[in-house]
Amino acid sequence: LYAATNYGIITVWNVKTNKCFLNWQADLNEIGVLISIKNKLITGSSKGSLKLWNVSSIHRTKQQNEEKSKYKLKTIKYFF
Repeated sequence: LYAATNYGIITVWNVKTNKCFLNWQADLNEIGVLISIKNKLITGSSKGSLKLWNVSSIHRTKQQNEEKSKYKLKTIKYFF
């Protein structure tokens, strides 16, 4: 489960254990839109920026190991 805060932080939750296992600063503004399609995540901020994230490493690592690990996330496209 992906969730966003009004401070621009994305959190990733394991719904089976009800624990947050990852978070990152996705934007400096409130995130009002989250869309997850396969291994991509689209975030939209209150200031109008859209970002497309490749989150495939989250899924691969989570399946291999339930413990918190270091993830490398990067924006693959940035829209204005």
